[in-house]
Amino acid sequence: DKMKEAIGKIASINLKKTSGGAYSNMSVINAYAYIDKELLLEQIMEIQPDIIVACGTFDSLIWLLGLEINPDKLYENPVFDRKRNIRVIPWRHPARVNNKKTYNELKGIFAKIGNT
Repeated sequence: DKMKEAIGKIASINLKKTSGGAYSNMSVINAYAYIDKELLLEQIMEIQPDIIVACGTFDSLIWLLGLEINPDKLYENPVFDRKRNIRVIPWRHPARVNNKKTYNELKGIFAKIGNT
């Protein structure tokens, strides 16, 4: 029951709205995200997330959401989107993970968020 409840609180949005392959070109993904910016923002607002885990798309989310960032500490901490009350976690794509190590790192970030 707890797993079903947890899964029900998770959403996934692809920045590129067309099918892809094993490799992604971030310039192409950014171009699609730019074209579909209004749709993407509408989807995010409809979901009303508390946290976004940017799986390899943090650089795109900077301009998409208009995030206030510190370029010298870009990937050190979650970024708080004050306009929308969302924490954005810079993270790597799930295809580029070391299961246990990556899970523990992400769990540590969530623990920090819980204490702020």
